[in-house]
Amino acid sequence: MYDIIGDIHGEASKLEALLLRMGYTNENGYYSHNQRKAIFVGDYIDRGAEIMRTLEIVKKMVDNKSAYAILGNHELSILRFYWLRKKGQLSKIEIYREIRKHTKTLREYLQNKKEARKYIRWLQKLPLFLDLPELRVIHAYWNFELINWLKNSLTDNCLNKQFINKMLKFDSKEQKVLSVLLNGYSIKLPEDKKFFINNKQISTIRIKWWLNSSKSLTYNNLAATKGWKPGKDKLNLETLNYKLGYPKDEKPIFIGHYWQSGRPKIFDYNIACVDYSASKSDGLLVAYRFYNEKKLSNKNFISHKKLSFLDFTRKFFKTIAMLLA
Repeated sequence: MYDIIGDIHGEASKLEALLLRMGYTNENGYYSHNQRKAIFVGDYIDRGAEIMRTLEIVKKMVDNKSAYAILGNHELSILRFYWLRKKGQLSKIEIYREIRKHTKTLREYLQNKKEARKYIRWLQKLPLFLDLPELRVIHAYWNFELINWLKNSLTDNCLNKQFINKMLKFDSKEQKVLSVLLNGYSIKLPEDKKFFINNKQISTIRIKWWLNSSKSLTYNNLAATKGWKPGKDKLNLETLNYKLGYPKDEKPIFIGHYWQSGRPKIFDYNIACVDYSASKSDGLLVAYRFYNEKKLSNKNFISHKKLSFLDFTRKFFKTIAMLLA
């Protein structure tokens, strides 16, 4: 039985609180459960104040077989930066841009380079996804065609030198596939219409690829991008590069990445997101406690702290205020 844990982003204290709430103990120098196994969906770094501590907890659990862990888009991004920097293939502008993106992670890296390099080497060995007999786990987007291509290109779904060298080339198939699977599926918006996030015009939106619908969808109900102001125009699904939806007869799948808020709930009876914005001050680190059920249940979510009705009320009115702003 598994506990699928969402994006941690350097919030080690929240992670320890969540593990303790779920009955994990740290008797042997790492957290473990006598009946269950944790699965981490990626994004261990950036944003939070305890990044190396987070990596230490997760790595020890994986090394001692009390957990599985996969790569998130933040890990892939910093690995790519590390590899390209090592090869001397980044311009000064690109280096500055990457340093801004990973400021907190790089700050901790510089404080203890030897320790940090150990985690870099470990991250390189993590799988991109899990396809277990009972369930599937990927950071952002499960696409059967691309997943099968990766399975034929990799061993144990892990990166190798040959694949990495191809991936580092901009616009290569390897780069495009990993980008869409770990960052989500985005579509271009009509050029004759204007869309904004925080008063900044955007040209693409990340979509809810998991929606099972044969009907025409509007940009509004298709968008997974937060904080944007959409129109009511319908989208012709035939214009999409990939088929939408996750078949209802497939085994359950778990994802992170999408910065949910409020009371945790499943997307469909066989798909759930466990990312509830842990790096925000009022964000939750969430896990789904899986009991090998065919139909997922909202009752199986658990967070790092027990929430009161007042907590949910505050979140509700905060969300309303953001929508009205």
